[in-house]
Amino acid sequence: MSSAGGRETRRVETRDRAWLVSEAWRGQSGWGVAYFVALGSEAALEDDRHDRRALLEPGAGIADLEDADLGRRLEDAAGLTSTERRFRAPGGRLWLAQSRGPVWAEGGVAAGLTGLLFTSLEGPLERIEAPDGRAGDLDGEALASRLRTARAALDREEPDA
Repeated sequence: MSSAGGRETRRVETRDRAWLVSEAWRGQSGWGVAYFVALGSEAALEDDRHDRRALLEPGAGIADLEDADLGRRLEDAAGLTSTERRFRAPGGRLWLAQSRGPVWAEGGVAAGLTGLLFTSLEGPLERIEAPDGRAGDLDGEALASRLRTARAALDREEPDA
């Protein structure tokens, strides 16, 4: 188990493969989402079709759960949706890209961000928004390029210290 930026990650072994488990999100309500990244012999599989995600109830962090508890969550976990893709960015970190659409407010008016939300799955927890694109339509290289562009835009927005 490791902790990076206040987030726990663990390696869990099951009968058929190993998994990197990462707490990728925790809401104000306390509910969270754990992502199970399918591992090959040395690292994450290039193909994310085997990856899974599961809810974490309030108070249930990855560090607090036994391997058997994580295994049960994995059995009930859902696969990534067509709006989610996992990829490895240059530098080696795993990221999750999620498409975001407008939130329809009362009166049928679209509000909020559309585009991509990138969440790091290992290393320090980072969440970076990009204004356009659909995760399901882009390969890992294109997603990494969008992530670099969004990160560069953030760097330009930060005032000099």
